[in-house]
Amino acid sequence: MLYRLRNYAERARFAWQCKEVWKTPPILLQGQNPLIVTRLSHKDLLLYLTAIKSFYRHVGRGSVMVLSDGSVTPGDIAVLEAHVPGI
Repeated sequence: MLYRLRNYAERARFAWQCKEVWKTPPILLQGQNPLIVTRLSHKDLLLYLTAIKSFYRHVGRGSVMVLSDGSVTPGDIAVLEAHVPGI
């Protein structure tokens, strides 16, 4: 039970710290290589957006693919498509 409470508190703090990622412009994908593949769950959407935007900024090219673990919602897909067009 304490793990769940600590996990919830840490995720809430992380969401507050990274809230500005929602306001950043979308990634402009360029090229096909490398292919960046990630398995994603609903609870990790903000973490993924923060990571992929940072990673892609340094790599500068490639295509992005996300594999759902089954918990990704249609709303999550809309957010992903808005932030990473062509995903």
